[in-house]
Amino acid sequence: MPIVAASRNAPELLGATLAAQGLTGRSIRDVLGKAFAEAARQRFLSGKLRGEAPWQFTLKLADQSPALDVAVHTVAGLIHFELERAGLRDEADALDSLRQLQEAIFDLRETKGELEVLARVTARGVRLLTGYERVLIYRFDIDWHGQAIAEDKVADWEQSLENLHFPADDIPAQARELYRRSPIRWVPNRDANPVPLDIDPAWAGNGPPHAIDLSFARLRSLSPVHLQYHRNMGVNGSMSLSIFPARGTIMGPDGLPSPAAASPVSRPAGGSGGAD
Repeated sequence: MPIVAASRNAPELLGATLAAQGLTGRSIRDVLGKAFAEAARQRFLSGKLRGEAPWQFTLKLADQSPALDVAVHTVAGLIHFELERAGLRDEADALDSLRQLQEAIFDLRETKGELEVLARVTARGVRLLTGYERVLIYRFDIDWHGQAIAEDKVADWEQSLENLHFPADDIPAQARELYRRSPIRWVPNRDANPVPLDIDPAWAGNGPPHAIDLSFARLRSLSPVHLQYHRNMGVNGSMSLSIFPARGTIMGPDGLPSPAAASPVSRPAGGSGGAD
């Protein structure tokens, strides 16, 4: 599997040797290892690299580089490998998260299907699990106007959005379509500098560069308008989970962290609550 495109900062994660040699045009097995590349290829062939549920793996390369959290998915015939340094997490933190998750599951069972109670319990459970400072449950009506029907936040965050209504264009149609396609999205850092993709000239040929669909890419840059929305809200980043009830509308928790975003370890746990 040749590498046809790579973000310009990818070599920084892969050690000095790989950084000096470059990535595009090389085989993925030469960069991430033969065993890992073969496992990804087999999952690709068996249809197990869905964009909405990527394969996640912690990878340690041979050359003393730090461990990497890798999320792998496929779209339009290309396999996407997203890399970031593995989050530090000790046993005590893991056990505490497990306890909080168990409590949240018990509370959900006790709601007896009452929407308002269910929303409040879900907001608290997501906040405890991810460590975000505020979580909203945002519900759309038939005309796509929204309402924050539940909120859970730290005690010293004075601003509250609970029960506020928002017009349909607050979350435009193209953004809602992304929520429909991908159940979890996040902005780790609103002020991060965008990083370009370098395309292998041999893959691009003589024509313009091929378009690469980043709809499911969890580390992609977002539009300036969306990032300005975060600045207006006074938060550094966010995570959104979409839930589709039987009637097909979107309802889901929107976590607003400040100043730190959820770790790579806690994001997949939060994402499990956003399944269709």
